[in-house]
Amino acid sequence: MDQSDTMQAQPAAAIEATQEPLSAVLVLTMAVQALATFSVFSLPTLAPKAAATFGLEPQVIGYQVSVIYIAATLLSGYAGLFVRRFGACAVSLAALALCAIGLLGLGSGHIVLAAVGSFAIGAGYGMTNPAASHLLLRFGPAQRRNLIFAIKQAGVPLGALLAATMLPKLAELIGWQSAVAASSGLLAAVAIPLLLRRARWDDDRSPDVPLRSAGLGGVGLIWAHPTLRALAVTGFCYAGFQVCLIAFAVTMLATELGHPLVQGGLIAAGMHVAGMTGRITWSLFADRFGNGRQILVALGIATTAFALATTTMTANWPAWAMLLLLAGFGSCLIGWNGIYMAETARASGARDVGLATGAIMMFNFAGVIVMPALFGLAAKSTGSIAQTFGWFAVLPLIGALALVVALRQRAP
Repeated sequence: MDQSDTMQAQPAAAIEATQEPLSAVLVLTMAVQALATFSVFSLPTLAPKAAATFGLEPQVIGYQVSVIYIAATLLSGYAGLFVRRFGACAVSLAALALCAIGLLGLGSGHIVLAAVGSFAIGAGYGMTNPAASHLLLRFGPAQRRNLIFAIKQAGVPLGALLAATMLPKLAELIGWQSAVAASSGLLAAVAIPLLLRRARWDDDRSPDVPLRSAGLGGVGLIWAHPTLRALAVTGFCYAGFQVCLIAFAVTMLATELGHPLVQGGLIAAGMHVAGMTGRITWSLFADRFGNGRQILVALGIATTAFALATTTMTANWPAWAMLLLLAGFGSCLIGWNGIYMAETARASGARDVGLATGAIMMFNFAGVIVMPALFGLAAKSTGSIAQTFGWFAVLPLIGALALVVALRQRAP
């Protein structure tokens, strides 16, 4: 860790004006993250069924994911200033409300309402990380920062796991549209404890903070700092490829590898469990040895190896072998985010953590906007999702290289 990073991280204690159990903050921020992610992947999980209703091919769902992340990008740059002005808890509540509205739009089965719902989900998703980072940096101990952020970020695979296990079975019982729409009730349940804590968690808000030029200011902050700049490049590559894996894994298993939708969802669920486990495991290593950026480099290299191995999968593989390979893939490609968010918070410091997190997520979301659509086009062109993973294996190598360069530089 650079000396300047350490100096910037230390003011975190200065903004802690209210004592609050870390467990409550951690559980609720993770729940918000999980349900926002659940909303993002609700339609991709049900792609074979939903595509028939919309009159589209399953691979076209990649465009719907891109719509979500276009909205997330637009909102993320401003989310940090929303946190300063309205409070992190209020921003989290707004995120849940937007995702709930989005699920209702998807469940309508009407393509225009589904597009509007996708935009609403993306707007909500773009607010989650800046709000959570503000709360965790405020109430969490610095010596366990990687682990704390990893537990919160475990909400991403947890939400995808919930979608992969719950929605296919629920869709068989009540239809995919009703399954998606009914899921909005989960978000309302998490909003209640947040409402009860809003006065305490948002006592540091500044109502007079202007909201002009938030996104551009955040991007300038990122690009002026070598470590944050490298993390932005890494996030673009890793996040884009991660969403491709999550969005297309069930479809690959169901349409290319001979598994029914429910069984494919269960295999994908194993991948998400491995991703959650990886987030905790890698973060424990980072807290123990203080080498978060090096671990991010190693995960990028390992991800490339698993992506290339995925190209060898065929319908003749036993289910356990597919599960084992995808678990390793998920452990690396879904397991990087906790360390990544902790490194972002460490480099930006307490005052700028919300703004920096929102801005750096713009780069992550930009990767997610581009990559699923490109992945869908490539899969349609090659006729194989599995083979397309091999073509996209270069992405994590680029992200790892950016961090290697940054490790040789010092922040100004």
